Amino acid sequence: MLNGAPGQAVGHSKTAERIIAMGLAAYLQSIINDESSSLLRGRLELARDQAQALEDQVAQLQAPHTLANNPVPTSFVEHRGALFKRIGRGSYEKRVFCPSCMSPMTSFKRTFPYSCARCQYSAEFSAIDLQEVMMTL
Repeated sequence: MLNGAPGQAVGHSKTAERIIAMGLAAYLQSIINDESSSLLRGRLELARDQAQALEDQVAQLQAPHTLANNPVPTSFVEHRGALFKRIGRGSYEKRVFCPSCMSPMTSFKRTFPYSCARCQYSAEFSAIDLQEVMMTL
């Protein structure tokens, strides 16, 4: 802001002095560079955090899904890579459970192997085979 006689600057801030010294175009470019740098740093930190979270998920998913790592409760029996819940002497529910996380498993269109939506474990058989598998329990 100019107040008073022409050529006499009154109330200049350091920003205004910097603009005059650098030139308006150079000053605007420096602001853009500073803002871009800050934005990129923030995005880089976010990307690093997301990459670490994904690496943790991959490690968890690649961990062996074995019954040795997950003891089976006595109310379940393991057979052909899946768990079946006992409901009485010699009888079992007609549902398949995951040996890794104990969640119910599904067989897409009855033709794809049973899989667990929670931990991605996959059994050795599909719903079409369920009757035969249960007969061999």
